[in-house]
Amino acid sequence: MKMANLETARSLESGRRTYRLVFSLLAVLPFAPEIAIWIIIALARMTGCQLDQTQDCLLGPVSAGRAIGLVLQGTAGFIVAHADSTKFGIGLFATIAGWQTACYWALNQGWTGIWSRLSLGFVVALLFTIMPYFGLTMATSSLASKTCPPAEQGRACQVFGNYVGAADYNPMLDAGQLGWLVLIGAPLALGIFVAYSIWVVIAGIRSAKRIGEPA
Repeated sequence: MKMANLETARSLESGRRTYRLVFSLLAVLPFAPEIAIWIIIALARMTGCQLDQTQDCLLGPVSAGRAIGLVLQGTAGFIVAHADSTKFGIGLFATIAGWQTACYWALNQGWTGIWSRLSLGFVVALLFTIMPYFGLTMATSSLASKTCPPAEQGRACQVFGNYVGAADYNPMLDAGQLGWLVLIGAPLALGIFVAYSIWVVIAGIRSAKRIGEPA
């Protein structure tokens, strides 16, 4: 009997570790564009490139400045280009809400304590309140130089010897415009967290009552 219980405990713990890994991936993957930009900037600096240099900074065959621009165009540029579409907006926020809910599902499977679930759930809520709307601006905030003025000025941006975008297009401006979406995104993320918190507390109370019941 003891061996069977031990094997069951090991199996449960192994399952929780798997779900914790799934939770970590779900929490990080949506912010891959920001991570990619930070990595490009770090690699460029490690190779000795300067923000305001005139010669193109190459990371192997890839232009660092051009790579940053492609990341911004594929994310912020794409979203801003479709922002006037109601269907696209609904789909965007439904995707964000669904991903946050998936994070809570994995969190619930990986941790059993109420406070663990609530504290990690709050961190997830903060991530989904801030990062989808300000993450790209935060990731590119260190790029300001004499060749890359603040995006709100509407001027072209050159970093590491190449345009971020093009001579007549600065996708960093698109990244800044994503901030307006927080007016919908923040209440949505916090509302999902509140609903999850209520469920966690109720489930915890019920579980405690079952444990306290006589056999």
